[in-house]
Amino acid sequence: VLGKMTPIQLIPFGMINVLAYAFNLWVCTYVIGAWDHTGGSCVNHIFGATFGIAAGAASYVKGSEKNPNASSRYHMDILSLIGTMIVW
Repeated sequence: VLGKMTPIQLIPFGMINVLAYAFNLWVCTYVIGAWDHTGGSCVNHIFGATFGIAAGAASYVKGSEKNPNASSRYHMDILSLIGTMIVW
């Protein structure tokens, strides 16, 4: 979503993200009764993954993959790989 949306679009996006996460946490803990004994880690990561996929699909513009700025860059790929290895 970063690089696809303007800062003005990111403000309501962030508000929707917080509200949707609060609703998701309420449904998981009180409606379903699925207590997350890992400190909320499972609920947080599953929500982040599904919300990220939905946000990417919602912000997709047809024909944007042909933009030269949307292609991968070697140094950014290496930086992403290093960051993933550090976190992992």
